[in-house]
Amino acid sequence: EPDQTEANFRCRGLEPADAKLLAPEILVSASLTKILVGENGLGDEGTTILCDALRESTVSKVEELNLNYNGIGPDGAKAIAALCAVRASLTKISVGRNGLGDEGTTILCDALRESTVSKVEELDLSLNDISPDGARAIAALCAVRGSLTSVRWPPAHEPKPCLHSLSPRMQH
Repeated sequence: EPDQTEANFRCRGLEPADAKLLAPEILVSASLTKILVGENGLGDEGTTILCDALRESTVSKVEELNLNYNGIGPDGAKAIAALCAVRASLTKISVGRNGLGDEGTTILCDALRESTVSKVEELDLSLNDISPDGARAIAALCAVRGSLTSVRWPPAHEPKPCLHSLSPRMQH
């Protein structure tokens, strides 16, 4: 019997139309704790569809959401941010290798910082073309979000702007 706690659709060539097919199942699943849809082509549209389903679900207990490498930009970041504002079960968000840039990074970090229910512990923002402006949003999040224990952002070969403003526990 397959593991009903994990939906692993990594590297399946998923597009927004596929997200429309997955959304109704996500909406009613009370057992799913991991949704792994990294390395697909969901883009902003597919990401919004999945995040809206998770946000609207009254039974979801999803703890981990992996959206790495899906062509997500600031519009997709808004959908993820809206989800973070209401889904207390979510503890790990991976959005590395997308196109969030400073705008999407700021949208997501501000939502996590301002959320009264967020318990996110791990946030992967690596390879999202984050400059000092986005790094300031990360630093502001790290300064107030006690549950956050790990933030991945520029990989070792990229400069780490404003690193001095992050607490030592957040440095990568």
